[in-house]
Amino acid sequence: MNFNLYNSLMLVGAVQGLIFASIVFLSKKYRKRSNYFLAALILCVALNVLQYSLLKTKILTAQEFFGIFYIPFSTLTIVIYYFYVLTFLYPERKISSKEKWLLLPFCIFFLLTLFYKICLHTGNLTERINQFFAKLIHIHEIFGCLFSLVLLLMIMRLLRRKYLVNDRESFSEFPLNQYLWLRINTIIYILFCVLWAVSIYINLLYGENEADFFYYFFWILSSFSIYWLGHLGIYSFGVAKEQDSIRKFSMQKTNAIVKEVKQSEHIKTLQQMINRDKIHLDNNITLESVAEKLNLNKSYLSRLINSELKMNFSDYLNSVRVEEAKSYISNPEFSNYTLVAIGLEAGFNSKSTFNNAFKKFTGLTPSEYRKSLAPNISVSQE
Repeated sequence: MNFNLYNSLMLVGAVQGLIFASIVFLSKKYRKRSNYFLAALILCVALNVLQYSLLKTKILTAQEFFGIFYIPFSTLTIVIYYFYVLTFLYPERKISSKEKWLLLPFCIFFLLTLFYKICLHTGNLTERINQFFAKLIHIHEIFGCLFSLVLLLMIMRLLRRKYLVNDRESFSEFPLNQYLWLRINTIIYILFCVLWAVSIYINLLYGENEADFFYYFFWILSSFSIYWLGHLGIYSFGVAKEQDSIRKFSMQKTNAIVKEVKQSEHIKTLQQMINRDKIHLDNNITLESVAEKLNLNKSYLSRLINSELKMNFSDYLNSVRVEEAKSYISNPEFSNYTLVAIGLEAGFNSKSTFNNAFKKFTGLTPSEYRKSLAPNISVSQE
């Protein structure tokens, strides 16, 4: 056996992935289509890392590896990720028949692999079949890398389309933080594919021994990606679920977040837009877009806000968002909700922006404010 730090990390990552996938599949809490695809994705990555770690540690010989355990996951993993993104972006949308054809490459490679295993175990393995299978492994790797890059670019296009719709619709059902999580994840996978392509190139040009370092690096990163997918993916789901609940409460809430006092007609209209249309909940709102809605010059509106409200547009908007957040924090229904979900749903685009603004207008951080309301209630994740 050949245990070292690298393949030990691979084994740890694989075991962690199997645990994550089991938790999601068996827990009632995560019963959602996108979560099942996420669990399937983690499972595929974990099994792929596991099978190669068994080969690298020499627990399995090359013949045992390809003849018993080897499954061509490379063409399956990326399709499951595509389905995960699709169901995450469009929860009610079904996977179309055309999209299911993306599984065809995996099915073809799997059947060819199965044919090799049957020939091996029935004693019908000829030198010709052996040579064909050796070439098939390289073909699968090259195709898998290119196929993955194409699907990842399709995912980036999907995300961009969703984000542009989100931008047009202002207060959307798809918060910016969820878009960023998927975008960052997809970019990381694209970088993985670049590293994978480099490994394949070195392997073909100089041989497996020279490419070993790059493959180990690739597999170790894959092991870390299991943690990234499992922890942040499930955490992102939890935050998104909390945001949905807060959003429903906010849309049903009828009491005004700001008092409409005697001001100029334009400021009064702005306050009505906040109370009625809840424009402050859109973290993409700008002075320009508000001025456009009011049919005013941006500079004139800025001077008007400074003059009558005694603060600039950004501070005024954040002060309203802080009041919105305070109404959520003080609501017993949300006592166990994360402050991240509360801040994002109040219109802030990040945890740090939320904390800084809250401290500026209340003198307390959100967690300190929550503790001051209910000292005996434990603070959830921030």
